Amino acid sequence: MTNPFFDHPILNSPYEHPSRHWELNESGQPTQQVVESRRREMRERIAEAWLDHHLAYKGGTYPAQLMYQELADMACNKITNAAGAGQ
Repeated sequence: MTNPFFDHPILNSPYEHPSRHWELNESGQPTQQVVESRRREMRERIAEAWLDHHLAYKGGTYPAQLMYQELADMACNKITNAAGAGQ
């Protein structure tokens, strides 16, 4: 039986921005599905997990306020710096 992930691992041209990627499950294993979008950066995935599981909203704030790009970028940078400090 052939495995498309290993038969054709490269999906994008080296001369263009990536436009699709192999989907991976929670364990990092290929699902054999091609996703027609660019893979999110690791720091975006870390920030999303932190926002979902560790952020406590106080003082009348709510999750939608983090949709503002500047605030989201600041939060992402703080999370990345904090994660790096723990290594």
